[in-house]
Amino acid sequence: MLHREFVHDRLYGLLDPNKGLKGGYFLRKEHQVGKLREPIKFEECRGYYDYRQQMEQNYPENAWVTPCELFKPYYSYAVSNFMLS
Repeated sequence: MLHREFVHDRLYGLLDPNKGLKGGYFLRKEHQVGKLREPIKFEECRGYYDYRQQMEQNYPENAWVTPCELFKPYYSYAVSNFMLS
């Protein structure tokens, strides 16, 4: 099995109890791509503790958030500047 096939199976594979397959990561109900309840206010963070506190308040349960969503709008600014330079 090629590496890309293995990764694809673990992310998007179908549920098959006969073969012992639990289904891919993105097909499970308990794992979802989420979005923050409200954007992190980085200008109010005075350090790591404040950042973690805002994360605990705004992070969705049983979900994960992409870097674009997490560091909005700064992540997209950085990627755009990199592509332009």
